[in-house]
Amino acid sequence: MTDPLPQFVYAIHFEGAPITCRATQEECRAYLLDVSEEDAESYQVWAVDSVGEASIDRTIQFADAWADEFDMGSGDDRETILAPYPAFIRAFIGDQLIAAYRAAQEQS
Repeated sequence: MTDPLPQFVYAIHFEGAPITCRATQEECRAYLLDVSEEDAESYQVWAVDSVGEASIDRTIQFADAWADEFDMGSGDDRETILAPYPAFIRAFIGDQLIAAYRAAQEQS
């Protein structure tokens, strides 16, 4: 007997075209870890429903969840604050991370 399909598989797209699939978010992270700064915004992560439902672009949610695994850098400039994050995360939610960092600084 074969294992049942997971609810979702993840399709990684480059410039809108699917280039590979991964079974888990961890496998997607490993694939996207070393993308270049110049190419990072060209990638997307789609959740492809294995039971035939509509596929959805999960790029922002994926980047947001992955960002939770990192601690922000310390400093005043954008590059230093975002240095610990892979280029993929910086490309999609870098502005949100900076805003959260600045808000936390104001509260302390």
